[in-house]
Amino acid sequence: MNIPVTRDEFETVKQLLASAATYSESANRKCDRLADSITRLEASQHRTEEQLQAFITETRENQRKTDESLQQLTESQRKTEQSLQQLTETQKKTEEGLQRFTQQTEQSLLQLTQRVDALSQRVDSFVFESQRLQTDHAQKINRLDAMISRYDGVLAYLMRKDHPEME
Repeated sequence: MNIPVTRDEFETVKQLLASAATYSESANRKCDRLADSITRLEASQHRTEEQLQAFITETRENQRKTDESLQQLTESQRKTEQSLQQLTETQKKTEEGLQRFTQQTEQSLLQLTQRVDALSQRVDSFVFESQRLQTDHAQKINRLDAMISRYDGVLAYLMRKDHPEME
């Protein structure tokens, strides 16, 4: 059965197809922008990981230096104890120096802990924001997929309507 298509119907279909094509191009551009955003986020995350790794390396080096300093101090203390009877005043000064060093070390460790905590909070914030953006992008992509599916259905309906012999 061949139903003739009027010029108005043909124009309407043509306009719908043009509109669908425009919308599809717009959706593709949005998808491209989303992909670019994700790429930038991944690059930012990579830089943050590199900075974190550099910070960890620096912290380990500082710990190694502190351990070396503590080993040197321990050796000095051992020698001081050997000559304790003759060097009582020297021992007192050494203990005072050790106390200052310990306070400085504790203060340094406290500052380092605070820095690590601040960095951890920043990393947590970054991870949260990245997850939020990825979730948002996934939702947008799902909506775009649903729209495309609907347009595919409309197009199939229009094709069947205009060309019933294709069924």
